[in-house]
Amino acid sequence: AYDMGRRGDDYLVAFHALSYMSDVLHLKGKLNRAAELSQQAIELAGQSPAAGPARFFLGVVLYEWNKLEESTHNLQIAADLLGIRGTPDNIDNSNIVLANARLTRGDITGCLAAMEKSSQAASRGNMRPATQARQAAWRIMLAIRQDDLTAALYWGSRLSEYDDVLQFQ
Repeated sequence: AYDMGRRGDDYLVAFHALSYMSDVLHLKGKLNRAAELSQQAIELAGQSPAAGPARFFLGVVLYEWNKLEESTHNLQIAADLLGIRGTPDNIDNSNIVLANARLTRGDITGCLAAMEKSSQAASRGNMRPATQARQAAWRIMLAIRQDDLTAALYWGSRLSEYDDVLQFQ
């Protein structure tokens, strides 16, 4: 898809192919190559909102490498870009991952700000139930990391609302 996009001067296809191939490589544990493809997609997309997914995937790889400052920087850009043209699911996901990175760095205020943007995306509607379930699960994890048992219990009870989309057997 990348080669076809480049040959046809369809850069949208080209950088989306690079971005999502980066995600696949990340999931396969090929982090160096995943980071390289994300960087290529970012260079191709520039500062356009279409660079959001590549910034997100790069931020996730950098987080796994414990490069927290660089990770947070890329995740913030991803959240901002996806906020311009992303779906509620993408806006939610980018802000939840950004919140996690900020919390890891000890930035509670930044974490809560990102979670608020995640909640705003959810309140706009049109969010898939699986994304809503993932949001509740992340909120449980964040509450536990903050030693907030009340919030963890609350979000745990909300998670049960998604039994139909969760595949627990």
